[in-house]
Amino acid sequence: MHHCFGHLNTRAVKEVIAAGAIDGLPTKQDVAEHKCSVCALAKSKRREMLDQLATPAHRPHHTTHVDLMGPIQPPSVHKHTLACVFVDSNTSHVELCFLKHKSQLANTVTTIFTEKIQNGHAPRVMFSD
Repeated sequence: MHHCFGHLNTRAVKEVIAAGAIDGLPTKQDVAEHKCSVCALAKSKRREMLDQLATPAHRPHHTTHVDLMGPIQPPSVHKHTLACVFVDSNTSHVELCFLKHKSQLANTVTTIFTEKIQNGHAPRVMFSD
C-alpha cells in the first residue's frame, strides 16, 4: 500500500486511515510494521572514505587530484573550452591541460601519468569526481 501512494511516509498514511478517506485500507498496526526497502535505500548515505581523507599525503607525488573544468566561455585563442587540472596533495603543485573535447581527457590523463612515472614520480592514489 505504501508504494501505491508513491512511498508516502507512515505518518501521512496513518492520517489517511484515521480520516477514513479510503475504504478497505489496513489498520494502523499494519502500517506501523511496514518496512520499505526502497525507502531505506533512498535514505541511506554513502560512507565517506575517512581513512583516506584523514591521512594526508606524506610525500610528494603520492596523491593526485584530477578535475575537469568547463565548458569555458569564451573559448581560448586555440578554441579550447575545457581544462583538466592535476593537483598534488602534498606539494599543491598544479598542472593544467587545455582540451577542445571531453574525448581527449583519457588520453591526456594517460600522458600526464606516463610522464610522471618515467620521471620517477609515480602517483599511488588518484581522486577524481
